Amino acid sequence: MSKKTYYRIHNLLKLAEEDIYDDGCQPETAQTFEVSVEFQGKTAKEVVQSAADWLGVSWGGENNGVEVNAADEPGRVDFRRMEDDESGSLSPRKYAAWKNGQCKAWAVTYTGYVRKVTEETVKL
Repeated sequence: MSKKTYYRIHNLLKLAEEDIYDDGCQPETAQTFEVSVEFQGKTAKEVVQSAADWLGVSWGGENNGVEVNAADEPGRVDFRRMEDDESGSLSPRKYAAWKNGQCKAWAVTYTGYVRKVTEETVKL
């Protein structure tokens, strides 16, 4: 019987709050959604990178939007970014408009959990 081991993130929880440039996040606007998506990889790092790439979030460096073992929870990964009303990334033009109070933007955190999965074929 064969075994297959891999790492995965199964579904993401999305928390979005309107962010007003001069006033910060507005807690009364908070919304949560479950995002039905799955990422797999040969290593934990690979699966986190796949999710970060899919979300358009940088991992590492000056604009790091990924926190691993977030809130001191092993395996928890938070991906943070700013979004427009259509859940898209803020373009430089929309970012400038948001800073000037001309459009809405949302501070968004996607949370997922990396799990090590071992699948084994069973004889029935």
